[in-house]
Amino acid sequence: MRNLPAHRIPQVTVSLFVAFMMLNGQPAFAQNRGVPEFGQQILDSLATLQAAVDALGNVTETNIRATPPTDSREGFIGCQTSNISTAPRTVHIQLIGGAGQIISESTPTLAAGAISNTTRVGGGVYAGLMYCKFTVTDGTKADIRASLTREVGASFTSVLVVPAE
Repeated sequence: MRNLPAHRIPQVTVSLFVAFMMLNGQPAFAQNRGVPEFGQQILDSLATLQAAVDALGNVTETNIRATPPTDSREGFIGCQTSNISTAPRTVHIQLIGGAGQIISESTPTLAAGAISNTTRVGGGVYAGLMYCKFTVTDGTKADIRASLTREVGASFTSVLVVPAE
């Protein structure tokens, strides 16, 4: 199996096993009057296993956006999102610290065209790296635009905006 990508090796292995189990297009056990029901169960299990292995390569997160991390020692850090779709969307917004801990979270439902800035913490609450994660619970990531902002002063003036990808 030289020169095969690693994700294709299980499929080739399963295929070779199935080919070995067959003689002249018939299950090998059927020719010598073995236990055909048991053999069919094995073939059905292999087909299910192959489908599961194939599905592993197609996993995508089509409803999640996240920002790169940024330092939060000064001012406030906020996670902002805009619903750019023509229907209401519910977005689970998380502000996550550098060790993976959830610092703040909310799940607003945004009307079409609405903007939310519901997750905001001061740098004194948590100092270090943070990032924002946005999960659209009833749509796809194409329905929103999102960012992490660093804001300073009483008027929350944005001094840094990091878009989510």
